[in-house]
Amino acid sequence: MSKREVKQNNKHPIKDDNGEIRERRVIRYEQFDVNAAESYFSQEIRETDWINLGKSKFGEDFADWKFKCPKCGTVSSGRDFLNKGMAAEKSRVVCIGCAWKADNFFGTFGKGLVLNRADESKIEVFPFAD
Repeated sequence: MSKREVKQNNKHPIKDDNGEIRERRVIRYEQFDVNAAESYFSQEIRETDWINLGKSKFGEDFADWKFKCPKCGTVSSGRDFLNKGMAAEKSRVVCIGCAWKADNFFGTFGKGLVLNRADESKIEVFPFAD
């Protein structure tokens, strides 16, 4: 098993002798399993294949497509977002329950998909709900 050390830089507020609040950096090293990290990467799929999969599962109207938040498990649809005055497309990347976003550092914890778009860009999205 391949391991490497990861340096974590955490800032902690402390009071100095004059009572002023300053930040103290605490550096901690942890063992990080490189092989286990591969499980955090989502599977890639062409966006057109993903669209076809969504249509076969939920129908033509994107507002009816349902996605599950990988963090809190909330299931939401594009229609839920429309009812809150937001674009239905946000339902694939933002959780309506806990505001988790698929484009943050941890993404979808390997539970979602990375869409390969026609313009060669990539976007990580939440998994479809069951």
